[in-house]
Amino acid sequence: MSMKYKYVLMHTDGRTEDITADAPFSLKTLQMYVGGLIQEVPMPDGSRLICNDEGKLIGLPINPRATKLWNELYPIDKYPIGNDGYVVGDVIHAIPERRH
Repeated sequence: MSMKYKYVLMHTDGRTEDITADAPFSLKTLQMYVGGLIQEVPMPDGSRLICNDEGKLIGLPINPRATKLWNELYPIDKYPIGNDGYVVGDVIHAIPERRH
């Protein structure tokens, strides 16, 4: 049995790309996809959102798909502290590993 790693790249223009890899993405690869330093946010379902750590500071565009996912899992009424309700830039949604 080998481990598979599933990623969904969510672009700001609404496009998505599904990627399955035999190894986890390297830091360099993550930085390439998000366009800079990374911020990794654990999600309640065990997945992770990986985005540009400085995205809001440098004015990256809002990512509608990532924002929708964020608001479904972290609604502002339940998680008001530090939650501005939107996600910017291209984002990687890392799905928990499964054995195949």
